[in-house]
Amino acid sequence: MESDCATNDLPMFGQQATTSEDQRLALIALLVARAGQKDSLAWWDDESLTDAGRFALTKIFPRNPGRAAVRLAFESAKGRHAGVLVAAGITHATTLLDLAEPFIEELSSGSNPWSASVATPEEFRRQLLLLAPDAGTRTLPTPDLAGLLDLTACDAQTEVQKNNHTCRWLSARAEGEACVSLYTGVGNYCDIEAMKQEASCPYTTRLQKGGALLADMRILVRAWHNGSADAQRSHGILTNVLGKQSRARVADTYQRTFLPRFVHGAVPQAWRIARALEDRSLPVEVLRPVYYWITARSESLLYDFATDFLYTRVLRGECCVTISDAVRWIGERLAPFRRAWSPTVTLKVARGLLAALRDFGVLEGRTKKQIAPVHLPAEAFAYIAFAVHLEGLRRSA
Repeated sequence: MESDCATNDLPMFGQQATTSEDQRLALIALLVARAGQKDSLAWWDDESLTDAGRFALTKIFPRNPGRAAVRLAFESAKGRHAGVLVAAGITHATTLLDLAEPFIEELSSGSNPWSASVATPEEFRRQLLLLAPDAGTRTLPTPDLAGLLDLTACDAQTEVQKNNHTCRWLSARAEGEACVSLYTGVGNYCDIEAMKQEASCPYTTRLQKGGALLADMRILVRAWHNGSADAQRSHGILTNVLGKQSRARVADTYQRTFLPRFVHGAVPQAWRIARALEDRSLPVEVLRPVYYWITARSESLLYDFATDFLYTRVLRGECCVTISDAVRWIGERLAPFRRAWSPTVTLKVARGLLAALRDFGVLEGRTKKQIAPVHLPAEAFAYIAFAVHLEGLRRSA
């Protein structure tokens, strides 16, 4: 009877049975995002999950305003967390929000994310303990000047069960306010040194949302210009430039695929490289290798899988590539960085990885994939070589 009461009292989506650790992880992250809203503890400047946000987003995204609200709330929370960590000299750290993000869309689909405000730290703590009872058993050290808590000593005395989502306090604010963020370790001790080691991990889960998305990327490249990125993104979402079923899908394509690859990627403003070819209406056989090069430069997982795993297979005279191969390789590449994605996320990323390589012509076959015989047009080779040359000149300038 006690468990039923606790489940019904869970904040945000509490009407669902939170039987899995992934769902519980997502609920904790949603609680943090809700507590940070302007009508609650105001940890960041966002109103996506407030009554005002519901009014505005219902008009802008009539088909699924809840999903849009959760996505916007997550981006605001992630930005605030990133600011705290960067100020402490820690970049690309994995926070609770990063780990929960793959499960948020599934949890928020068709649900109502708007709930009552979290007005006090005590209310935040009460709701947190409903989701993560272990959080109440920890004695926290004093935060340093950057607001970070070094939990090395605490975790050295605690055995952490592998793949068990254990709540960790990561950063705190001034006394009298609740902690800003949570860290959920997956089989890891959460300490500052471990975070610094994880910070160097170049791999993300972005590929699980789609592979090459070549048709979508071509549309966005042709529509992009030198103006404000935020303004162009907002306009593209409002006009549904990609013709998706919902504007939320368009926003996701911008956030997870186009901007990281073609605007803020390893090749800065790479859309200009592709745009010069698009304006000349060149055949897709010439365009595809250029888009592949740009994508691989910004998606380290794709680049390393092609240059490491696939290249080794070619040297051995082996052609077949399976999902199991990709899943095993991803796990091996994450291990040195003390990172581990859940089996579900790893499988989705592996599928997206192989789908992208198929769409770029590196692999062939829908179910059973094989390494394809590749022909690189002379025009594409020369253009990529010239782009690499210009990039080298910019770096040496």
